[in-house]
Amino acid sequence: VNVPSYLESIKIPAGYFDSASFESDVRAFVSAEYGRDDLIEDISNYQVFFSYKVLEDNDIVAEELQKKIAHFALQYESVNKVYTRAQLEQEGYYNSIGELVQNGFDQKRSGDVFIILDPGVISYSKTGSTHGTAYSYDTHVPLLFYGKGIKKGKIITLLLARALNFLKNIKICQKEN
Repeated sequence: VNVPSYLESIKIPAGYFDSASFESDVRAFVSAEYGRDDLIEDISNYQVFFSYKVLEDNDIVAEELQKKIAHFALQYESVNKVYTRAQLEQEGYYNSIGELVQNGFDQKRSGDVFIILDPGVISYSKTGSTHGTAYSYDTHVPLLFYGKGIKKGKIITLLLARALNFLKNIKICQKEN
């Protein structure tokens, strides 16, 4: 994405997201709702991670907390979509940002609530850009191979991924459904 300040200068909707304020606001919201400030382990990479031991010890249902945080986050300026762990585990998303989020979801390592910002909005400084969104300007990136032995033509991304996994001896993740 172009730097949001440039996009704004040519009247294209864009902006900067204050991650620190968002994290502070989410933590304050959860603390006000539950009377505790230790239910969230971390907020990073546009994900909210729960402290499951604390939730269990206090009989707090994770899915309920996910829904409350998702609803709160959707009221926040520049937040476009929110996905919960429960949604990603139970529903199938196709041909949408949800599909990209779901494809990147790992039950053991991913967070419990996923925040998607508006197009053209980044959470970095005003002097740089990023490539961390689910929008086409960050996900459609050309990969070129050239040199001796490389034949001219296009390749299907899925086949390329499998070939690279094989060459690097990486275990292939089988997507359910």
